[in-house]
Amino acid sequence: MCEKNTINNSKNLFDNWHKYNQWFMHDEELSNKAFEIHQKLVLKNIKPNTLKYWESIDVELYKSKKNLLLTYFSIDN
Repeated sequence: MCEKNTINNSKNLFDNWHKYNQWFMHDEELSNKAFEIHQKLVLKNIKPNTLKYWESIDVELYKSKKNLLLTYFSIDN
């Protein structure tokens, strides 16, 4: 039962994150960076079923790919 809740929570968190990050799996550079950050977080034992995980991905992506991310969130898009 606990494992199912963990999976559901991970999916819900991912779905919410993806709603605001439509570039995921469409922009190769950003997606690769997100996977790289994922690997680092997992090594630090930060689980994908936590808000800290998803916030960390956002923060690290913004630090390293700010200009590219902004192209998806500009007024002109």
